[in-house]
Amino acid sequence: MKHSSSYVFGRFLLRSLLLAVVLVVARFVATAVFVQREKTAPAKTAAPQGAGPLLHPLSSPSSPSPAGRPALEGPASETAKPTNSHPPDEKSSTSETTTSAAEADASKDVIEVVLSFDDGPHVETLDSGRNHTQKVFETLRNNLLQKNIKAVFFVQTHAPGRGETQIGQDIIGTLGREGHVLGIHSGSSADHASHRIRSSALPYDANQNGLLDIGDGLNGLESDLIRARERIRKLTGSVPLYVRPTYGEKSRRATAVYRRQRLKMIMWDIDSGDNTGSPSVDEVNRNIQEGIRRCVAAGKKQLVVLFHDINYQTAANLEEYIATICVSARRLKKTVVFPSSAESVVQILNAKTFP
Repeated sequence: MKHSSSYVFGRFLLRSLLLAVVLVVARFVATAVFVQREKTAPAKTAAPQGAGPLLHPLSSPSSPSPAGRPALEGPASETAKPTNSHPPDEKSSTSETTTSAAEADASKDVIEVVLSFDDGPHVETLDSGRNHTQKVFETLRNNLLQKNIKAVFFVQTHAPGRGETQIGQDIIGTLGREGHVLGIHSGSSADHASHRIRSSALPYDANQNGLLDIGDGLNGLESDLIRARERIRKLTGSVPLYVRPTYGEKSRRATAVYRRQRLKMIMWDIDSGDNTGSPSVDEVNRNIQEGIRRCVAAGKKQLVVLFHDINYQTAANLEEYIATICVSARRLKKTVVFPSSAESVVQILNAKTFP
């Protein structure tokens, strides 16, 4: 059956209109579904970047934090301040409270660790690869765990083969320029002289004014400390605040001398055992692991670890020992913080008490 051209055109027009209507309805439905999905979808968050950092450097705060605790360095970028003067709404206040609580919880899991080194300085030729003290401060400056760790070095300022030599004095000056804290281990002319014994010895002309006067102290130990302090001051520009007795040997008479000279005695929480006999690296690591476990169990938040910078094994393996400190703490769900400035070292040591 043949149809007229007007009939065919009419059917074509009707089909076109129906197709247009279907497309419009489909587009409307798709748009509605997309809008509804956007409304109900959870807020997008940045994908996690893996586990948190093993180490966080400790900065030098502009003002002391409560209870003498050094403040931890904040994140690289701070939240921008609002540009209007309206008070924050209830949601933002709740968010700030939650953030503060999270930060407080995080601080509970932080341990501040000061590395301390006794007996130096080592006096092998500088830049020869054989000077152990130089190797130690180079490792502190540049290692895979944290750059520019600052430590405290208890030096022998006048012992032959130590601070009495030119290289020894150059090392002490370099330690000061590197930003480390210098303390007194001994100012005696004998290597590793006992503070207990020296406190019973006669004083001498420590201030080199040609007289034996009150400026020289009341006994040999006090004379030692007076001239040790002056040598460190001349070499570093800073007056030492701390003393550590040789062999860790304490006595009431020596303690009275420290008090008169306004020196705080600093002992240690963990003895690495690096200078006991000839320990292997594994033995030192085990000593560190056990020390961390014991201190965490006791609830200690600030630790001083004992090493010896004239020890070959310590100089060669310090980076591994630092890693052992961090990993041992992480296994106990703690994060280690090493100071990154002399001021931070001082804050931690000033907050420490030793029996």
